[in-house]
Amino acid sequence: MASIGGQALEAATGAVDTRTACVLAGQSEAFCGCVQERLGSRITREHVDAITGVARDALSGEGMEAAARTAENIDPATRDALIQCATQTAIQGALGDGAAEN
Repeated sequence: MASIGGQALEAATGAVDTRTACVLAGQSEAFCGCVQERLGSRITREHVDAITGVARDALSGEGMEAAARTAENIDPATRDALIQCATQTAIQGALGDGAAEN
């Protein structure tokens, strides 16, 4: 799944914004919106590699935040953005799940 998403993300580089490319990689709208806010709308090769790698690791059971923390070969700003977005998305999901239960 992450491989297919990565291929879609790579094909979309330069043709779409960060959010759209991120969604094509199989990530949630909430996560991708956050990533675009922090990294900007113009996706770079490094962003493609980082999002694809983190998505692949997250699918192996690590979770998005842990995958972002252990990702190799990404700059600190990109790593921080991915960690912050994974955390924010997880909190929003937990709050949303709690509200649905009430």
